[in-house]
Amino acid sequence: MEPELIADYECECGEGPLWHPLEKRLYWVDIPKGRIFRFDPATGKHEICYEDEPVGGFTIQEDGALLLFRTKGEVVIWRDGEIRHVIKEIPEERETHFNDVIADPAGRVFCGTIAEKGEPGRLYRLDTDGSITKVLDNIGCSNGMGFTLDRKQMYYTDTRALTIYLFDYDREKNSGMPLMPSLSRNKPPAPGPFSALLPPPAVVTYISVRSSPPKVTLDTFLAGKRMRSPSKPCGV
Repeated sequence: MEPELIADYECECGEGPLWHPLEKRLYWVDIPKGRIFRFDPATGKHEICYEDEPVGGFTIQEDGALLLFRTKGEVVIWRDGEIRHVIKEIPEERETHFNDVIADPAGRVFCGTIAEKGEPGRLYRLDTDGSITKVLDNIGCSNGMGFTLDRKQMYYTDTRALTIYLFDYDREKNSGMPLMPSLSRNKPPAPGPFSALLPPPAVVTYISVRSSPPKVTLDTFLAGKRMRSPSKPCGV
């Protein structure tokens, strides 16, 4: 399968593609430039639908609105340009921004920040009543979260630590402790970020950018063992 160019907005950091099941459109963000895009595969049309504060990640509400996770710990509900605050700021995050988020099966959102200006990154859980709880501290860069298909475990990536963690997950108790200290500590020859992708049970794939000229590498692990590592030059 070869990649197909859908849209080219010269993103500084394009991330977080998420399918909107009600609109049947694909949304994604350009974090530093504070832009959100959407693409309709039925018509081939794509557009910028949001230009404002940087958005590190977003989820889709039951009514179709977007829940945006922005800078300083700010969380807002966005619909067609209208914004309503859920959380105005988190004092510990005044120098940081959210970098990745994921909704769990119960409608809660795990949302992580990135270390900046001497402040560490952290992982939070936003509950459906609007309260927020710190789950992890002293993180380099929250990234690449995903649940196993049986919803009993959760993957969580610290990009700067080049580490993927695997947690037990209980939908009702909403508790979890590291099941493995790390699923992968494969450091690339040259520094490069990587993010965990959604896995089937016991399998995780991460994507990394490494070497010069840079290449995109897909690494697949089964029970902690590398299975395959195809790579392609960036821009292909």
